Amino acid sequence: MTLDYDALHEGVELPTEHRTPTTEQVVAFCNATGNQGPQFLDPEFAKERMGLPGPIIPGNMKQGFLDQYLRRHFGRHQITRLQLNHRRPDVHNVEMTIGGEVTRTYDADGRRMVDLEIHIDNPQGDRSVRGAASIAYD
Repeated sequence: MTLDYDALHEGVELPTEHRTPTTEQVVAFCNATGNQGPQFLDPEFAKERMGLPGPIIPGNMKQGFLDQYLRRHFGRHQITRLQLNHRRPDVHNVEMTIGGEVTRTYDADGRRMVDLEIHIDNPQGDRSVRGAASIAYD
């Protein structure tokens, strides 16, 4: 469902979504992208060598989740900016919450624009990815 521009203003919360990337999904993603780092695929390496609770989800996979999220809520409207800061690792088979908030609406070069703060949170409420996006409405 595409969000209507006229309903958006500073402070409007975007709908939240929950995802639980499975080990099988991460393995398939790593195989498809050629990203075979042991921190993504090897539980022992992740725990013993990196001090993580398990193998982590690649940052570009989490970026894909945020891109899908934006496309689901803004449909055919153009994503003109997507900037992300990966702050913490997320591990396989653990639910993450994706959400965001409108930070500004304005006109630029004859286009209606929406600026957003977007994020991924882990179950403890820690923000693992923080980002910003801009959407141009036609």
